[in-house]
Amino acid sequence: MPVEVPGQVVGGLGDQHDHDQVVEQFERADHALARLLAMGARRLPRLTAQPGPLLVS
Repeated sequence: MPVEVPGQVVGGLGDQHDHDQVVEQFERADHALARLLAMGARRLPRLTAQPGPLLVS
């Protein structure tokens, strides 16, 4: 049985609005994270693979 909360819209309209807000916030966070990762990747030194010692088990 659903519990009514004061100030909440009864039915699905309020839920859809909340869902849209959450999706929008995740999209903004995703774009911000992508920018940070791109900036971090540019700052990493460009290293070439160096042959290491042969590991024998």
